[in-house]
Amino acid sequence: MKNYILNIYSNYLLEEEINKIVSKEDNIINLNYDDLKIDDLILECSYYSLIDTSKCVIVKNFKLNEEARKLINYLENPNKDVKLVLICNNYDKRNKIYKDIKDKINIVEIKGLKPNEIINKINNYCKEKKIKIGYNDINYLLDKNQNDLDLVVSEINKLSIISNNITIDTINTYGSFIPNDDSFELCDAIVEKKTKEISPLLNEFIEARKEVIPFVALLAMQYRYIYACKITNKSPDYLMKLFNVYSDYPFVKAKGRTSKYSNQELKEILINLAKADLDLKSTDKDKYNILKTFISSVIV
Repeated sequence: MKNYILNIYSNYLLEEEINKIVSKEDNIINLNYDDLKIDDLILECSYYSLIDTSKCVIVKNFKLNEEARKLINYLENPNKDVKLVLICNNYDKRNKIYKDIKDKINIVEIKGLKPNEIINKINNYCKEKKIKIGYNDINYLLDKNQNDLDLVVSEINKLSIISNNITIDTINTYGSFIPNDDSFELCDAIVEKKTKEISPLLNEFIEARKEVIPFVALLAMQYRYIYACKITNKSPDYLMKLFNVYSDYPFVKAKGRTSKYSNQELKEILINLAKADLDLKSTDKDKYNILKTFISSVIV
C-alpha cells in the first residue's frame, strides 16, 4: 500500500517520516483539508497523468470523520501512480470509520519518544549536518527547552549558523530558552497590550525571582514573528519554512496580533528588546528594572 495516515506528535519526526515516503521523482502536491472537500481530494488522487509520472498528495489537517468515508471506495482501488499521505492530528479508534479504513491504509503513529530516543535523534541529526555537540550539551539544550524535540532542533539550526561546535557556553551566549509555562501568560499580556493583567503577572514573575534573559528572548521571538507577518503578508506555512521552525502555529497566532502595532512601533520594540538584552548581559543594572523599562515603552 502506498497510502498513509500519519499521526505524529513532532513536526520534525513528521517531516522525517514524509521523507521516507516521498521519492525524488514524485511530483508533490500539498493540500490543506480545511480548504477542500473530500470529493476534491479523491478527484486529485484519481487523476491519471498523460505523461508517466508519479505524484505524492500530502494533506494537512485531515479529519477522520464520516465525510472521510467516501475515501474508502478510492482506497479499495487506488491510483497506482499516486501516494496519498494524510496528516491527521487526532482520531478515535473506537469509531466505525477508523475500523473500516485501518486495513486499507498504512497508519503510522508516534505519540512520544523516550529520553534516550530523543537524544539519539538529535545526535543523528547533528552528525548528518556535520554539527559537533556533546551528550551533556544535548541534555542541557533539552532541559532549557522543556524536552521538546522540535524546539531543540530549531535551536540547533540557529546556533549552528554561529558555530558548528555547539557547547554549553555557545548555548548560554547565543541560545534562547523557553521559560516556565506561567511566564507565557505575562508574555501574552505584554504582546497583546492587556494593561490590567500585566501588573499582577509581573509582580508574580519578580516575586518568584524568574530569569529575565530567557523571558526577553521569548518576547523578542514573539515580536519578530509579528513583524514578519506584518511586513510580508505571507502565509503562516511560508513563514514557518522561512524561519526554519517546525510548526506554523506561532505565525497563525502572530498574524492575529498584527493589527495592534504599526510597522514603526514593531521596529522600535525590537530595537528596545536588543538594548534590554545587551544591558542584561553586559551591565550591573537591576534585571527587573530593565524589564519594567521595556514594558513601559510598549504600554504607552
